[in-house]
Formats: sequence, structure tokens, C-alpha cells
Amino acid sequence: MRSIKASAFFLFALFSIGQNQPEQFEKLKNLSFSNPDSVISIAKERLLNKKLSDSDASYYHLLMGIAYRNAGEFKTGIQYSDTVLQLSKTQKTQANSYHNKAVCYRFLGEYDSAISYNLKALKIFEEEGDIKEQAIVLNSLGVVNMKSGDYDRALYYYNKTIKLNAGKDIDNFSDVLNNIAIIYANTGKLDSSEIFFRKSLNYEIEVDNLKGISAGYNNLGALKYYQQDLDSSIIYFEKSLQIDKKLGDKQGIPAVMGNIAEVAIQNSNYQLAEAYLDSSISLSLEIGSKRDLETAYLNKAGLYQAKGDFEKAFDHLLTSKAYTDSLISEEKNKAIVELETQYETEKKEQQIELQDALLAEQEATISRNRIALAASITALVLLIIIGALWRNRIRKKQQLKLQEAKLLAREAEINATISSQEKERARYARDLHDGFGQMISILNMNLKNMSSDAKPEERHKVFESSTQVIDDMYSELKNICFDLMPQTLIKHGLESALKEFSDRVNQAGNITIELNIFGLDERLEEVQEISLYRISQEWINNIMKYSDANKVTLQITKDEGEITLLIEDNGKGFDKNLLASGKGNGWKNLNTRTNLIQGELELETQLGKKGNVLIVNAPSKIRQIEHDKVMA
Repeated sequence: MRSIKASAFFLFALFSIGQNQPEQFEKLKNLSFSNPDSVISIAKERLLNKKLSDSDASYYHLLMGIAYRNAGEFKTGIQYSDTVLQLSKTQKTQANSYHNKAVCYRFLGEYDSAISYNLKALKIFEEEGDIKEQAIVLNSLGVVNMKSGDYDRALYYYNKTIKLNAGKDIDNFSDVLNNIAIIYANTGKLDSSEIFFRKSLNYEIEVDNLKGISAGYNNLGALKYYQQDLDSSIIYFEKSLQIDKKLGDKQGIPAVMGNIAEVAIQNSNYQLAEAYLDSSISLSLEIGSKRDLETAYLNKAGLYQAKGDFEKAFDHLLTSKAYTDSLISEEKNKAIVELETQYETEKKEQQIELQDALLAEQEATISRNRIALAASITALVLLIIIGALWRNRIRKKQQLKLQEAKLLAREAEINATISSQEKERARYARDLHDGFGQMISILNMNLKNMSSDAKPEERHKVFESSTQVIDDMYSELKNICFDLMPQTLIKHGLESALKEFSDRVNQAGNITIELNIFGLDERLEEVQEISLYRISQEWINNIMKYSDANKVTLQITKDEGEITLLIEDNGKGFDKNLLASGKGNGWKNLNTRTNLIQGELELETQLGKKGNVLIVNAPSKIRQIEHDKVMA
């Protein structure tokens, strides 16, 4: 339960709300954005007053709903909004409640409900002629459609907002321009995106909103980063960082430092990148931000990977994962504490109700029979309430057990991935030792034979032999690098990488791969490209080892919203139950990578029958500007 003490100003505003409801309500609503816990504490205290009118009670319940929403407790925010709809007879209060429910449902990812309640709120505000609130709801409708991927519909609502309230509400207008810029960025229209980001920034400069100005520079920096204009990108990030330092915004500084470090890595300025990442880690430790520490160590892993120090990269990746696990554990503990707090609060409220009942009995002049009857009724009600609370507590415990089971399953999946990575590292180490060690020994032997008294033709023969060894070493190194991470995949995407892989296999002559790609006109998200490539590589390697096939068809098909990977071979069939129950990690890795892209894995095979088919279906995700860099 929140225990932040209300200031004298808060209490003054609270207890005078009945005299000037709209004005005081707006003050407390604005305070809830920066300090939701205080507003919740005040409103709960005021709602204990049994003499509140329905009108005042509805205002406080609405404040509770908005404050809980701003605190990230969206389901609780919806519950208080529903209470408002039961109490309030005022159209505007009901409209505000509908809008609050819409925002909560948007954050919960229930976009249909969010749109429905936004439209209900908009209808009332149109009837009331409230232009400012209409603009806010229209912007909210734009955000919902943007989140659900319907950019055309989102732009329709944003343009309506601009026409309705251009320049009248600077904060809302700037937010609309920023959202339009994000849509253009996500659809690859970077020039248009830059125009709207700059318009939004100009409005923030006009009202001298330093926080908004910092966010605007950060957005432009991210945009320039994806336009490969790294010099401009780092200038904007530095401007954003200067403002955050001026504001003393320790929460925002680590993320901007991380952005600057990424640009430095792209410029191969590893010393600058490491300095910023170390500063980000230091500040994150100071403020206790595990989320920023998780990101900073992940970026350091990327830094060491770029420098070729894969051991340090792996160590920092493990540190990042440790913070990820810690955050998951904290969220679970927070849920437990909230459940216990809720139970204690409800128990305290029952005690207060019981005390009020006893006080009323002392002041009244009623007979012993009526006192006994009232006490019996009160006891019965308390038993019912306690029974309901007990059932609710049992249900919450069951939910927690289910969450813990999901966390254990996820941990097992991560452990399987790490085990697979360790085996891969061991295999590459053996390849380097066995392949390079032997060739280096030959090269060393050749060099020793090139003595000063050797005949010219012998020295030339040794030279040619050494040259061939070096060529073999280079070829071996290229193969190992290709197995680790094909540069073609990073630079040119999935289609080019699969073509290069197929050509390598076909050149060996043992098996023929026919590659067909349909509809893959744009780059996919990085995790999706890597996962689909690794699934293809893993399965085709299995085919070459075990199936006696001489032909493989590898096909990628992308349509609207979905991508399908199909691998078909003419080899011998097998019992797929043995594959799933085997001790190796191959099948587990295929499933892990499929789950990573939210896909479904199917295998069609039959023992004693030729021909096998592996199919992976997943939602297609086009590569976009990273959300945490573009969103203010």
C-alpha cells in the first residue's frame, strides 16, 4: 500500500474540490502524472468520508482510476472507472471515465476495447462542444491504431486532431506531430519523419519545455542514426544529453549515453563507446536502475563483439541476463507484496466499518434485542467478507504458482540456449586448434627448411608450398567466420544469406538445394532473420548427416502479416517422436528459435517412407526504427 504523505497543498486542493470541482480536479489529475502515489493516497483517505455526495465520490473514483493508470496498474484503473460510470450523472465525468478505460485497455494491448471506449468518450465531448477534450481523444484513437499497425487510420485521426486544435493545446499538438513522425519513420519515409520531428521540437522550444526538447533531439538523433548520418546523429544525442544533465534527469541520462555509445561503435570509436557505457553503468548503479543496467551490459557485449573479443562479449551478455532475471524476480515479489497489502488494507477497512457500527450503537437508544440483532447481522456480513477474501487469496496464490511455472519454463529454455552456445564455442575451438594448428605446424616446418644455403629452386618450392598453406588457412578462417555469423546476413538480409549458404552446399556436390524466395522485398527484424537462417542451417545440416537425401527445396514465402519457411527433402523418413525425446539440443534449438519469433514449428515425416517436410509459420515483422529510441 502506498504510504506517501500528502502535502498541505494537496490536502487543501482535495478538501475544496466540492466548491470548484472542474478546476481542482484538473490540478489533481495533472499531479497524478508526476506523483500518482500521492493522489491515490489522498483520494483513498477522502473516500472514507461517508458523507460524500455521489458527485464528489465520482470525482475521487475517477482520480483513482487515472492515478492507477499512470502508476501502471491498468486493471485497477479500469475498475475505478467502472465505479464512476455507476455513480456519476455528469456527462463530462462519464466521458473522462470512458477515455481513461480506453487508455488502460490500450496499454493492456486490447485495442478493440480501447477504440470502442474512445469513440464513446468522443461522442459525449462532441455533444458538449469541448474542443480540447475532443482533440485529446482523437489523438488517443490515433495512438491505438498506430499500435495495432493501422497507420492509415492513425494518420486520419492525427490529421483530424491538427485541424480541430492546431496550436490551441501545445502539449497535445506537439504529441500529435511526434506520433505522425513515428509513423513515417516506421514506414521508411525518413525524410517526412524528420519534418514532423522538427515541427514537434519547434513547439516544445516555443513553450520552453526542456524535457520535450531533450526528447525531440533524441528522436532526431535516432532518425539520423538510421539514415547512416552518424555525425549528425551524435550531435543531436549530445544536445539531448546536455539538457538531461541540466535538468538533473538521472533517469533519462543512461539511455541517451547508450545511444551515443552505439553511434561510436558504428564509427569504430570503441574507446569513446566504452567510456559512455561505463558512465551509463555507473549512473545506473547510483540510481538503482536495473533496467538501464540490463541494457548497458547488453550494449557492452555488442561493443566487445565488434572488437572481436567474443569472450568478454559473452561475459557481458551473461551479466545482462542476470539483471533480466533479477527484474523478473522483483516483478514477482512486487506482485506478492501488492496482494498482501491489498489484503491488509481490506482488513483495516473492515475494522473501521466495525468501529463505526459500534459508535452508532453507543449513541443510539435502542433495545437489547435490536442491538443483538444488529450484532448478528454484522457478524454474518463479516464472515461472508472474510470468506470472500480467503477465496480471493487462494485464487491469487494459484495465479502466482502459474506465473512461477511459466518463469521456470522460460529459464529452462534459456539454459538450453546457453548450453547450445557453449557446445558451439567448443566446436569452433576444436576447429581452430585442429585445422589451424596443423597448418601452422606445416608452415613453420617449411620456413625452417628455407635455410640460407638451400638451392634457389628448393627455396622457391618451399615458398610455393607455404603460399598454398596460407591460402588454405584463409579459406578455413572464412568458413569458420561464415558459420559464426555470415556477413551477408548482417549486411544484405535473409535472402542473400540463404543464397550464399545454398551455393556453398551445392558446390560440395553431395546434395542439391533449390532456393525459392517469394514476397521478401523488405528486410525483416534482425532476430527474425537470424532465427530463420539458423533454423534453415540446422535442419539442412541434419538432412546431410542422416537422411540420405540428394535434393532439398528451401522456400521462403512472405505475405501480409505472415512469413513461412518450408524445407522439403527426398530423404528417408523417421519417427519424429524419437527426435523430440532425444538427448541432443538440435530439436530443442529449433523450437527455441521458433518460439523466439512467436512462430509455430511443424514436421511431416513417416518411418519407412521417403520425403520429409519442415514448416515454420511466424508473424512477419518488417525492420523498423527501435521503439525505445524514437518514442519520446
